[in-house]
Amino acid sequence: MKYRRFGKTELRLPVLTFGAMQVPVPEDENKAAETTRCAIQAGINHIETAQGYGTSEERLGRILKDYRREDLIITTKIGPVATRDEMWKRIETSLNRLQMTSIENLDIHGINTYAGLELTLRKGGCMEAVREAIDQKVVGHIGFSGHASCEVILATLNTGEFESVNLHYYYFFQRNLPAIRRAAELDMGILIISPSDKGGLLYRPPDKLKELAAPFTPIELNHRWLLNQPEITTLTVGCTYASEWEDHLLVGDRDGLLTPEEMAALKRWNEQYKTLGDS
Repeated sequence: MKYRRFGKTELRLPVLTFGAMQVPVPEDENKAAETTRCAIQAGINHIETAQGYGTSEERLGRILKDYRREDLIITTKIGPVATRDEMWKRIETSLNRLQMTSIENLDIHGINTYAGLELTLRKGGCMEAVREAIDQKVVGHIGFSGHASCEVILATLNTGEFESVNLHYYYFFQRNLPAIRRAAELDMGILIISPSDKGGLLYRPPDKLKELAAPFTPIELNHRWLLNQPEITTLTVGCTYASEWEDHLLVGDRDGLLTPEEMAALKRWNEQYKTLGDS
């Protein structure tokens, strides 16, 4: 597994992150544990969850007790709230669910509008609690996630309040490239949200897309295109079952320049689907 510097946080993250939103899906917790174990054994030591992901935090709390805490990097996400006290309650709730005394990274979850950004930055509000949590070493670093327009993402980046960003950007959705470039200028860690799902349901691609990607899978080719960009730190992969890791792990140790064969496959994609590039 390759690792990259997560911007100014100085954390070293694997190029693939386990996005644990799907951990609650198998009702058999042994299967959830197996999926998690497969990721960790492959070197994917960064696990991302959120307070809003159903029972994900609680299940991870039980599963991760079997691993050395110092070997893991944990991110959870909490939505913006109006007051310091409410944010502290939510931070404590996440820590209790995870059965941890601290986490390496906290994201403000879903800064999707200018109103959401204003709420996040309100004086005496949630960022006051976050700064206190960092001072107390309860939280290591602060980032944000967003499904917003590029303009809102850029405005959030330019506040200087955050060390990392969690955003959409894929071969078939490149509209957030200015945000990628700005985050890199600010030395921020860059995490790509669910490239196999939000990047075009690449886990169940149409036959034509598979044909154009061959000899690579669409997941593999999209991952390679993303990891060819050194500004990007890591790609979030939300596997439900352990068997789903197979396609993703094909690129875990391949983060170098694109090969001529990969470039030819991407050219075929571009020629056939060029109208989708900024859709």
